[in-house]
Amino acid sequence: MVTYAELVAKHAVKTNKAVAAFSKALDKQIDGLRKGEFNRRSWAKEDISGFHVKLGKLEDEFQFDTKEDVLTFFDQIKAAIRDDSDFTAKIEELYGDVQPNEEPKTKRGRKPKNA
Repeated sequence: MVTYAELVAKHAVKTNKAVAAFSKALDKQIDGLRKGEFNRRSWAKEDISGFHVKLGKLEDEFQFDTKEDVLTFFDQIKAAIRDDSDFTAKIEELYGDVQPNEEPKTKRGRKPKNA
């Protein structure tokens, strides 16, 4: 008879939280770029000479001429996440300290009156 622990050990899917956080952020950036939505937190910013790209917390910066070049680059980054162990190690180093969101502090309301 097979125990639950043996099944988990054999078939469980292990996710790398740091790489998952980076991939999720990359997907959001791709969607925003396709829609043409840029803000101060966008990884790709349009300037006079084309597009300036900085990949989140990674220190490298890139310059591209067209939006299609940036989208191709983002697709190559997605492939590198799957294939390049050095790149995933770098992501784990920078995004490894991902903490769950803390609950917001409650606002102070009106103080009760003394009766």
